[in-house]
Amino acid sequence: MTKEINIVKNNSPFFNTTQYDFMIPLYQRAFAWGDEEINKLIDDINDFNKFYDNDDRVTDDNYYIGTLVVYKNYVHNQCVYEVIDGQQRLTALFLLLNYLNYEVRPSLRFEHRTPSNNAIDNINQIIDNYKRCNSKIDLSIVDSESIQDTIKQGIGTIHDKFTHDSINIEKFQKQLEKVILFQVEVPDGTDLNRYFEIMNTRGEQLEQQDILKANLMSFLDNEEGEVFSKIWNACSNMNGYVQMNFDVKSREIIFGKNWRTSLIGYQTEIFADYLFKSDLKVNYLSNRTESKKITDIIKATFSVEDEVIEDTENNRIRFESIINFSHFLLHCLKVYIEDQNLVHKDNPETPLIPSLLDDKKLLKSFDSVLDFGRENDNLIKQKKKDFSKQFIALLLKCRFLFDNYILKREYINENKDGIWSLQEFHVSQRGTKKSPYFTKTNFYSSDLNDYCNQTLMIQAAMRVSYTSPKIMHWITELLTWSYKQDNPKNFKDYCLVAENYVRKNLMNDFFAVEKYKTLGVATPHIVFNYLDYLIWKKNPQKYEYRKNNPDSFTFEFRTSVEHWYPQHPNEKEGILIWDDVDRFGNLCIIQRNINSRFSNQSPKAKKDDNTNEIKKGSLKLRKMASIITNCSNDDWKNSECEKHEKEMLSILEKDCYSYEALGKLISLELLKKGFEEKWIGAYKLITKKIAKDEYIYFFIYENERKFEIGFVRQDGFLNSANIHIKKLNYALDNLMFNKLIFYSISQTNTYRNKWISRHFKINISSFDAIFFEIYSLLEQLYNYKSYIKKGKI
Repeated sequence: MTKEINIVKNNSPFFNTTQYDFMIPLYQRAFAWGDEEINKLIDDINDFNKFYDNDDRVTDDNYYIGTLVVYKNYVHNQCVYEVIDGQQRLTALFLLLNYLNYEVRPSLRFEHRTPSNNAIDNINQIIDNYKRCNSKIDLSIVDSESIQDTIKQGIGTIHDKFTHDSINIEKFQKQLEKVILFQVEVPDGTDLNRYFEIMNTRGEQLEQQDILKANLMSFLDNEEGEVFSKIWNACSNMNGYVQMNFDVKSREIIFGKNWRTSLIGYQTEIFADYLFKSDLKVNYLSNRTESKKITDIIKATFSVEDEVIEDTENNRIRFESIINFSHFLLHCLKVYIEDQNLVHKDNPETPLIPSLLDDKKLLKSFDSVLDFGRENDNLIKQKKKDFSKQFIALLLKCRFLFDNYILKREYINENKDGIWSLQEFHVSQRGTKKSPYFTKTNFYSSDLNDYCNQTLMIQAAMRVSYTSPKIMHWITELLTWSYKQDNPKNFKDYCLVAENYVRKNLMNDFFAVEKYKTLGVATPHIVFNYLDYLIWKKNPQKYEYRKNNPDSFTFEFRTSVEHWYPQHPNEKEGILIWDDVDRFGNLCIIQRNINSRFSNQSPKAKKDDNTNEIKKGSLKLRKMASIITNCSNDDWKNSECEKHEKEMLSILEKDCYSYEALGKLISLELLKKGFEEKWIGAYKLITKKIAKDEYIYFFIYENERKFEIGFVRQDGFLNSANIHIKKLNYALDNLMFNKLIFYSISQTNTYRNKWISRHFKINISSFDAIFFEIYSLLEQLYNYKSYIKKGKI
């Protein structure tokens, strides 16, 4: 019997409306969902009826969240639903509904698992601890070993998600009313242990990526479809290196006899033509003994039939990807849109796909490109066959770039937690036997080892800050930049691209916020992690991550922002409430399990009671602990916190707003938009001669023709502008321009704000040390010219 269950109906959770309790039997594993799964559940509910993430319009569609398989049983003469499949989601929903203050009947129980049941019984107390950090809560119960840790941590994840993502709870609750769960009741007499075994070993249902594969292959003939399928299957196994997912002949055709020919510089159309016309096609056809149905090809997985490769299986599980294949496809689709300069056929300003990398919208995103994509005057829907060929070529090249230039988690020896890894693939050969081995990725820098470590660390900082796969835009940024390079030697700027991505985010999401110094727990995690990166970067040898190094540091998933001086002081310690507790100097980022131990302790007590945890923690936290060693709690509150804050913010500000950093930032932005290196070189030369005040730099261009308009100093704005009138007039009189790029780095300049607002029709209310660019239409360019001629500027 199957029925649909509303998660919430008439403001009442389904746990209250069902007449039976749910029991998790002993043969099921305990609750094990972590941050990734719980955050994805919350994101799915919050976003399910929106296609464009920046659009508030929603549909009235329901969202089917999954299936709950149950068996009606009797325990102590009371009827209960024994959960056979779906218990992880069920438990997470129970925690979520409780966190949202629904009155939830305690109808979820765990067979013979006392810690789990204790967690359920004390759930409101655990939630209150996270929400209020109230010192009156009996922490001896909440932190007791008799409470299931994963359930406590699950509540902590929910709290962090709603706090840091600023989720509108009222809107989220309305979303919950449209969420449906399928409940399937198995017949009486079913052998549950056998049924559970079958459930765990059955083939997985087709996912969106499988349907997408079939759709794209439908545009190709059978022979082309087999080539497409083989490449797709090789790329879909995200762990390890893609070369090892091809058979030997195919591997040599694509990557050469040494299996490591670089794909950097391959243009999409040319590479696609090569793949579908080369011996790769012949190789697949010669291996085919019979025709296959499309469903067989879809369900096929990669296979490696290579007897001369040593340790192949171990190499596959040694490296773990930080994203799954569905999200990788979305990254690649964004790269394709950028590479082919695609726009929406009806309105170029309308985005083709959402900015969020939402795997639930995988099919919709590709359908949108196929239906509405336009490259110049060519509609994608009129050349779907070319799209399939070009995309699979791009997918393979992106996978090669991903393997070699995006960090992985590596598991070696007996390290169960793994380490961050950034390595490239090599092959050694003894006789007829070939064995893969790995070395640090070569970025063609003079300090190869340091540069690779630096690149790994900045990526690790981003990975632990942007934990949801939906917002890992930094991967798109790096893949897009890498894809455009025509020479591996250009990768000397790779780390700079990653740093600039973070700098721009800090400028927009932190420094641009009016009260950025007092955001408290709402301070973006990337601020702390990038600060740690900059501290590490000054002395990487000191913090080298190795055994027996007391200062060893690595980026971990520190997901909780903690107040060093507590929000709610423990009265027994005799410390008073502090109004400035949310200031940046008083904040640090820590792991959630440490957060519960920090509790409401004073800085002194935290330092004394958590010495080992602090030694392994954030570098900012270590500095705070070092300071409190030589001062009192009152000293921290009255003066030391402010000193520490100034020092830490100074590190961030100097990195983000130094003229050298801004010069590099703008240079790379210009390079991405097609400026020649000589113009960028001229820009760098000028910046060296500028005093520490505002400066503006103008470029105008049409297609491939670039013209430098001027460089304007704040202290001589009118005179400097007049110097370049001739250049500007010549350019405007002889060319038709579609863009003006305007760059400005400013402290505060009311006059300049008014001038920009007036002449470029842009409302700028705040102009506080932010790098930005303005695109102006042709009409506004001529308005600018007329203002110069009339002597108004």
